[in-house]
Amino acid sequence: QDAINLYSEILKKKKNDPQLLYLLGTAYLQVGNIERGIEQLKKSISIKPENLFVHSNLGNALKDLKCYEEAIASYDKAIEINPNYAEIHNNKGNALKNLKLYTEAIASYDKAIEINPNYFFAYNNKGNALKNLERYDDAIANFDKAIKINSNYVEAHHNKGNILKDLKRYEEAIASYDKA
Repeated sequence: QDAINLYSEILKKKKNDPQLLYLLGTAYLQVGNIERGIEQLKKSISIKPENLFVHSNLGNALKDLKCYEEAIASYDKAIEINPNYAEIHNNKGNALKNLKLYTEAIASYDKAIEINPNYFFAYNNKGNALKNLERYDDAIANFDKAIKINSNYVEAHHNKGNILKDLKRYEEAIASYDKA
């Protein structure tokens, strides 16, 4: 809230500063005022449309509101600006997964992994998409890759345990849950 107050005060003097609008929008998102955050981010984009992070944050906010198609459009704009930013491909994959477009989501996760082979979040998310396609062995392999990169990543252990439980491989499932 202090940041919101500060940025709002500065904007009185530096009206329509795209960076300040971006910072103000991001601060609104951080305090949970998603609609106001989106409003400020869109203002920033209208002034300076080539800011990768504004499009990325806007996509995240829209995804949080379950406006997945709009979120994907924001991620695509960010990817146009910089196609080599793994997190945006991962986030786009999450929006696609929420639309049950699992094959497209996997392609986005693969792009994130291609850019950053150590991006364990993308392996985990790809594993979840593969699970939804009932490709269980491939899903487990991706959870294992995430765990190999970050052995303390609880979510990957938990997701692996869920698949193993569903496959009635209970002892292995329990071991994954214990690790989580």
